[in-house]
Amino acid sequence: MVEIIKCGLGVDSNWTSPLVSLDVSYNTKFHGSIPASMGNLTSMKILNLYGARFNGPIPQTLGDLDRLAELLLGLNQLSGTVNFEMFARVKNLQYLSLGENFLTISLQSKGNCTFPRLKALMLPSCNLTKFPYFLTSSAELDTLQLSRNKIEGRIPEFFWRVWRDTLADLDLSFNSIT
Repeated sequence: MVEIIKCGLGVDSNWTSPLVSLDVSYNTKFHGSIPASMGNLTSMKILNLYGARFNGPIPQTLGDLDRLAELLLGLNQLSGTVNFEMFARVKNLQYLSLGENFLTISLQSKGNCTFPRLKALMLPSCNLTKFPYFLTSSAELDTLQLSRNKIEGRIPEFFWRVWRDTLADLDLSFNSIT
């Protein structure tokens, strides 16, 4: 059974529950930090905080939600540096949105992150300077938004090889790509 809660929850709560889906998108009554205790929601499959008014850093504990399929944190006022490796254990991740915040995404040159089920990755305005290395493992990707970053150079050859049959939406605007 999927539980969906829209609005009405205090963000200062100590989050423990068998909750599977939480959607407070576009609810401007939410503000403050995302509680680190949200990492206790180990049954969570969908966490949609898109367009709310959360601020501060993304808690490292969200990387403990290994059942997540959708993590939508875009269009908030989140800040700080996000070590992308925190999501390495989230192998079922299909939709990830972190853009339109005040974040800097930190990517290792080579790491052990793979996202084999990833269908949509939205990282606009995340201060990226290069294409994420893990994209080669995301053969099901159909949406990739990396606009308004600081990516320079050529589009990697693997873009056309890996997503030849899947990629439908590609936004690389406002970078320095040749």
